[in-house]
Amino acid sequence: MPASSVTLATPPPNDQATAEAQQPDQSAPPLRLVWRIAPWAMAIIALILVGMLALLFADTHSSDAAVRPTPTVTPVPTVTPVPTVTPVPIDGFQFYRDPANHYIIQYPLNWEVSSDNTSQGIEFCDDCTNPGYIVQVNTPSNLGDVGPPPNQSSAADWVTYALNGLASHLQSGTLTTQGPQQAIAIGGVVWQSGGAVVSDSSGGARFRVQVYATVYEGKPYILVLSTTDDRFTAGTIQFFGPMLQSFEFVQQTP
Repeated sequence: MPASSVTLATPPPNDQATAEAQQPDQSAPPLRLVWRIAPWAMAIIALILVGMLALLFADTHSSDAAVRPTPTVTPVPTVTPVPTVTPVPIDGFQFYRDPANHYIIQYPLNWEVSSDNTSQGIEFCDDCTNPGYIVQVNTPSNLGDVGPPPNQSSAADWVTYALNGLASHLQSGTLTTQGPQQAIAIGGVVWQSGGAVVSDSSGGARFRVQVYATVYEGKPYILVLSTTDDRFTAGTIQFFGPMLQSFEFVQQTP
């Protein structure tokens, strides 16, 4: 027997029912979509974002490197030592350098230099056979046999020591000291000073002596100026003053 075919008739749509079905239920609560992401998924997303930022910055730096020019390395210039400034010679004077005692001084061009008499050190004079002006630069090792001063580091005692030495070497006449005088600066160093007048017993010319002493780096230095009493002021302007101003200690070479 053949299978019967059953056809279910679909009732015609009810327009009113359809409209009611399409309207939302006012009594039901509104629908909220809540995304819940597992913690492991958040970690993966964070790693992905970090990787993307790293790639972005790497690309930015590579772009900057391509744009920026490579800096040129400038070699450091070699430092050339500045030569020591040589003192300017005074007009009409010349230099004398004493490497053993580490000083320089200028003296007139037509003067003579004598170092034969070791008891007097280095002597500059206008005419060493018959001197009218004399300038001596002495150190303790060549001041004769007067004996050591009371205080090796006292410049004032070295002034007294030098004046006593001059008095002991006088063959005639007397030496009258003028007492301690005001200290002065020579070559940037303070020197103590003292003076004396030598009177000839025969009533001849009077000689005036001026002594300056200092202790530099533990070593005494003594300057002695002498001429006749009546020519001392003029000699100071013309000779003694420029010579004292030119005196300078120099650095010892190793």
